[in-house]
Amino acid sequence: MGASGSQRRKVQPVSKTVFMLIAGRYSKLGFDYDKSQRWSYVISNCARRLVGSTEKSEFLQVLIELHSALFGSPSNRYTYPPNNRLLAADTVDLITGKKSTDVEGDWAKLEEYLRRC
Repeated sequence: MGASGSQRRKVQPVSKTVFMLIAGRYSKLGFDYDKSQRWSYVISNCARRLVGSTEKSEFLQVLIELHSALFGSPSNRYTYPPNNRLLAADTVDLITGKKSTDVEGDWAKLEEYLRRC
């Protein structure tokens, strides 16, 4: 069962730097902090630029490269989590852009996409 609306509002954002440091500490997969930070920056810019666009292949490729940097493996190994992150980002855009016709349903979809990541 997903989190209620009031629980979602209590979630505190974690800085990307903190996330990268935690991922680096606990990942046993050859984590490259500097490369991951660069890809994280590219993702932020790309996501902002493509909000509302139906063409997201550039964003998907950036997500794939970030996963490759995070886990130290060739980028062709990481398509499933980035695809789900892309679906999650699109769903967040629907909700925050007030274009969702079923906010609670879209929150449930978002949670599922993030679980699949």
